[in-house]
Amino acid sequence: MLSSRTASYNQVRFLEIDHYLEAFVVHLKNTVILAALGLFSLSATSAPLSCHMRRDLVKLSAMLRDGGSSESDVKRALGAGNELSTQEIQQVVQLVYGSGKKVQPAALSESVYVTCLNPTSAAKSEESKKTAGLKCFDVGYRYAFVATSTMIGKAVNPEWDFAVPSRCRQDPQLKTGMTAGTKAADPGVK
Repeated sequence: MLSSRTASYNQVRFLEIDHYLEAFVVHLKNTVILAALGLFSLSATSAPLSCHMRRDLVKLSAMLRDGGSSESDVKRALGAGNELSTQEIQQVVQLVYGSGKKVQPAALSESVYVTCLNPTSAAKSEESKKTAGLKCFDVGYRYAFVATSTMIGKAVNPEWDFAVPSRCRQDPQLKTGMTAGTKAADPGVK
């Protein structure tokens, strides 16, 4: 039997998820209306996700993750309406499941939103002296270690605080390094 505290927490989480699902459905309905009017394209060549939509998808996916949904369940949910490309779905899922459960949905989604709004700040530091000469695995390890440590309140080495250079963004070793860095910063992450 659940305690009243757990039951209350679960009710709040359910209401929060329900609220975001309603907002997401409204957004999808608006997209369909715009498409019907010819003001928006639903084709695979449509414009990239807006910062607001990216933020909301990350938050919803993180809430589903925290509710016990698997990576494949979240991918299936995101792909259900055929609105998102496979690449967009993969990016959202990598952000959500690469960060671990310690990163709260609101913090993760706001981080994604701020980065999306200020792409030039990330572009300015494409390849800093902090990442020059590092393998993509090491870049991912350090990047995730700092991000995870910061989110759980641990002090970090400022030399490890940097933006991921573009040369590593499509390298599979980056994700492997990020997974290792997240686990090293917080051994409780699976």
